[in-house]
Parts: sequence; structure tokens; C-alpha cells
Amino acid sequence: MIGPVRQIAWLVPDLEAATRLWSAAHRVGPWFASDPMPTAKAVYRGEPGHIALRAASAYSGDLEIELIQPLGDDRSIYREAVEQMGYGLHHVCHHSDALDEDITRMTAKGYELVQEFWVGEFRIVYLGTPGSIGSYVELIQMTPEVDALMAGWRRAAADWDGRYAITCLNHGGGTPK
Repeated sequence: MIGPVRQIAWLVPDLEAATRLWSAAHRVGPWFASDPMPTAKAVYRGEPGHIALRAASAYSGDLEIELIQPLGDDRSIYREAVEQMGYGLHHVCHHSDALDEDITRMTAKGYELVQEFWVGEFRIVYLGTPGSIGSYVELIQMTPEVDALMAGWRRAAADWDGRYAITCLNHGGGTPK
């Protein structure tokens, strides 16, 4: 069973401008960015696809704030949302230790699997319902590596001095010390 909301994500037209705004307005930071996000094996609405995006994450307490800048014109859940609703709130995220079982439970409740892709060894899925609250649900497959990465980001936020900072992650890790 999925647990509490762990992340809230927004689509933004300019990732660096959005991270600066969040740091100044909400005292959220430091930011950890993947530019571009190394995605693989993407499926969008049942068809093979390609996803191109920049993303940055920071923590406010135990809540991850994610900002996503879609890139390119490939069909994806991000492009779909920008075209239909514009930039803004995109999804809430739950962590999953049993991803396939959680997908089965959610689809039984009327959600549809809209998009899935892999980042390294872990899988991310997005589910939606027609006429829902205006955002998608993301499920992230939790692995020890993903948990360690996010724990490092939370520690960095707890020790953050308030100065704007954005760190570009390498694709082989990125866990802050």
C-alpha cells in the first residue's frame, strides 16, 4: 500500500529561474539537478516514447519539492500537461516498495497508467484519473540507492545556510556528503 505524499512537483518553463524563486520565496534549498534527466525505456499511453527533461529537487522538512522543465517536442505526460493546463502543479508522489502491486491497486480504483520510464535501475510511473484533482500521481520504485540519495538531499536541506545553491548531479550518483 502506498504511504504518505513524499513529493510535490511543478512544471516550469525555466528550471534555474524557478529554483532561484523557490529559494528566495520559500527558503527551499539547496537544489540537486539532473540536466538532462537520464531516462530510459519510456512508455507514454501504451506506446514507446522518449522523455527529455531537466529536473531539480530540494527538501522542505521531509517533503521533496521537484521542479521539472520539459525539453523537446516528444509526447510525454509533461508536454500533455503544459498543452492542456499550462505550467504549474503537475503531480504528487508516493514511494513504493511493491510497485507492480501498487499499480494494480490503483488501476482497480479507476486510475490509468499514463507513463512509465526508468532512471538507472529504478522505475517511475504516473497514473491519472479523468476529472481528478488536476494533478497526476507518481509512484517511485524505492531501492536502497534511491533511499540513500534522497536521505542525502534531506540532510543537505537540514544543514542549508539559506544561500542559493544548485548542484548538477552526475549520472552515476550525486549523493551529497
